[in-house]
Amino acid sequence: MKMWKSAFCVLTAFLVVATACGAQEQGKARIFGAVTDKQGAAIPDAKIKVIPKCKCSDCANPERCDCCPNQVTVTTGADGHFEVHVSPGSYTLETLGKQLEVTVGPNEDRSANIIVE
Repeated sequence: MKMWKSAFCVLTAFLVVATACGAQEQGKARIFGAVTDKQGAAIPDAKIKVIPKCKCSDCANPERCDCCPNQVTVTTGADGHFEVHVSPGSYTLETLGKQLEVTVGPNEDRSANIIVE
């Protein structure tokens, strides 16, 4: 009977860990940073376009074109900071007439500060 209880405990622990790991988004990356002026003052409520640098022809199945994420827009907070979760790849960040190129890998966090004039 002890052996069955031990096996049950091990199996239960495995299932809990496997479920927790599976709940995470696999391979997502994060781009974060701030938008400031030349003096370093935060620019709140700045709209940032996050534009993927890919084409459907880059995908394994170009007819589905599911490997190329859509453009998203994020807004800086009162402190000028922003954060966006994206698929791994290369992106152009565009705000207030400025552009910044950023490349992120799976599960990577990348800082991207934008200074505007």
